[in-house]
Amino acid sequence: MKEANTLQEYVEGRYPSEKSIGRLYDMELSVFNDRLEADVRASGTVAFMSSQLLSEEPVQHTFMHDLDSLLWVLVWLVAVRAQEDNQHNANSLREEVYSSDDSFKYSFVNISERARSQMARIIDLADTEWEHT
Repeated sequence: MKEANTLQEYVEGRYPSEKSIGRLYDMELSVFNDRLEADVRASGTVAFMSSQLLSEEPVQHTFMHDLDSLLWVLVWLVAVRAQEDNQHNANSLREEVYSSDDSFKYSFVNISERARSQMARIIDLADTEWEHT
């Protein structure tokens, strides 16, 4: 198969005899070919990215950022899967998760004000029965 410059050329080269009835484009991770190296930034769903990677300062991506991202995904899943008949207090949940006397959580999550606000946004966006006080 020859090299394709566009998605259209790739599809036509890979499936020449197939008649396409639709196309699905995922532009979330697309980049301009002529971008400068200084413009290269982390990509992904912002709500689930490590708060350290969202800062303006350049940071080397490590496995801890991936674990931080996994934590945000798990928090989202818990928030979305909350039982409708149980009222949850989002503020008390945030305080419990970020309790300073729990040294394991504190050292693992590396609490920052940015992380707290990111957690609040995730809970606020969840379509659940969370009660905000």
